[in-house]
Amino acid sequence: MENEVKKSSAVFEILKALIIAVILSLVLVLIAALIIKLFNLSNGAIPILNQIIKVETPKIPKIEVRKEKKLSKNQKLSSVLLYYMMNDTKYIKLYEQELGYIPNEEYLEIANDILAFFLKYNYISIADFITYEISKDNYEKVLDIVDANIKIELKDAEYVGIVNKIKTWIDENKIEELKEKLASVSDINEKLNITNEIAKMKKRMCQNEES
Repeated sequence: MENEVKKSSAVFEILKALIIAVILSLVLVLIAALIIKLFNLSNGAIPILNQIIKVETPKIPKIEVRKEKKLSKNQKLSSVLLYYMMNDTKYIKLYEQELGYIPNEEYLEIANDILAFFLKYNYISIADFITYEISKDNYEKVLDIVDANIKIELKDAEYVGIVNKIKTWIDENKIEELKEKLASVSDINEKLNITNEIAKMKKRMCQNEES
């Protein structure tokens, strides 16, 4: 008990000495400042004092704001398609049956991740899929997709329309490839086959637009 009292007394004495030292330092600074003012001394005459009384403006950390990227028409279609898939397994199944492919590498990777999640867990939810993607390269893109589409109302007819529009996008890309091939082919029969294939695709595109 006596030892504890002695320890407490020692701590108190140390604190008291520190407080006195701080007060004395402040008094000396004030006296020095008064001398500078009375005798018009230059600031450079007492550099140590300048360092003591110098006040630095605190630096305000920059807050990074995520800028919304402008998307093309086809990128917007892909974004909405993937958002639907993140919400309900029926949209995943329809994607598998009708599309199975998106002609954009980034969106295709996310679609494949959704399929992988569904095959592994046999369900889908936005929150769990975001957690699933957290360590992957497309994590930020998934967040962008959710942010951009969070307010939309899910409608089956709208989803079917999006699927058909992406089919048209796929056919447009294939037609361009076939046109390039047609320009480099010399055989008449092969040219005829390519022309027929292009005609079929254009007919299918018209049907997709009507449905």
